[in-house]
Amino acid sequence: MGKILLRRFDGAVDKDGKPFEILVDAITHFGRSTQLVDLRIRNTPKCFHDAKTLITFFDGSISRNHALIYPGEDGFGYISDLNSANGTWLNGKLAPVHGDKVKIYPKDRFQIGHTFFAVVSADWKFDAPENIKDEYHETGYADKPIFPSFTSLPHYENHGPAPVPDFADSVVFDLKHSNFGLMVANDGGNLRGVVNDVVRLKPEFEKRGFGENLEVLVNDNATKAKIEEKLRKIARYATDDSIVLFYYAGHEDKKGDLCLGRGFFGLGESLSPSRLFSYLGNCKGRKLVILDGCTSARMADVPLPGRTFLVGMETPAYEGNCESVSVNDKGNGKVMGYFSRALEKALKNHPEKINLKELIEEIVKSDSRIKSHRQEVGLYEQTVIHLEVEKEEMGGE
Repeated sequence: MGKILLRRFDGAVDKDGKPFEILVDAITHFGRSTQLVDLRIRNTPKCFHDAKTLITFFDGSISRNHALIYPGEDGFGYISDLNSANGTWLNGKLAPVHGDKVKIYPKDRFQIGHTFFAVVSADWKFDAPENIKDEYHETGYADKPIFPSFTSLPHYENHGPAPVPDFADSVVFDLKHSNFGLMVANDGGNLRGVVNDVVRLKPEFEKRGFGENLEVLVNDNATKAKIEEKLRKIARYATDDSIVLFYYAGHEDKKGDLCLGRGFFGLGESLSPSRLFSYLGNCKGRKLVILDGCTSARMADVPLPGRTFLVGMETPAYEGNCESVSVNDKGNGKVMGYFSRALEKALKNHPEKINLKELIEEIVKSDSRIKSHRQEVGLYEQTVIHLEVEKEEMGGE
């Protein structure tokens, strides 16, 4: 058995900011499943049982059992699709869906769901690209751009049996803006500032490329069904150039799930990290996840979708009176979460184009309430996010 080095080419980077790489040295299962189990949802090919190890992706467009990589078997490398829902695409062409092996070579590019890979190198002998000719390796295939946009996916995995209601409060997206987002607030029966958090932050994102494309769900309206419906809607419109925002202010339960519908520590609905990231994984573009809740950075313990920038709290989060909050705001008095207040203040102070990582680092170093309460902010970035006030908002032509 040989080795294959794969590199993500959908913008995903490792903790050092380098392109995310995977060294495959055994027959490896790619899919959403966290264990090698055939749930018999579809007719999974028998080669599924060849897998010796697995790599899990929290991308809802990837099937539980999606594909196998064979590194250097019989002097060649192969990829096999496991009858996945959205197929495996090799150099822009759909691979066979019944477990048939297709040879892969260095400089090949393949796509599973919205996740893209390139074969960087292999430790077996292979012909030069110009000598490789089959339906997946046409003349010049190796000279094509390495960051592809192979195909729009025909359909997605079914996320559950719950019907999708037609919500009257749904926003009609304005497609002249390229960014989309969902802001969720849940007071859990004892938080006082979460509505102010959303009310104050929403305009700062609106003028930075989101416009009217921000959905808001608060308290009893913030149910799992509504959140999932709105994330499905965003997935239909987001493009490779979009920023997709998910903001949450509220409680987490003991499992690390987000509490919903005024639920508090298991007394109501909750949304798990894996389910949230499954839906965000369906969205093209870069994902910006901001979580203002106690120990909310724990969500990063679950593998993030590609091109995700996550900010969460490593410690308990606090809220309190903020003089800048108007009594006319819809929240409870002048209360805001300290991190959300600091973020709003920093965005107001930087109307120019800003690097979000640098902005968060500035907040951690300089905000007096964050520092005095020893509130630690966790930052997990697989991509770079820049936010800029649109010209019309700055008074330009």
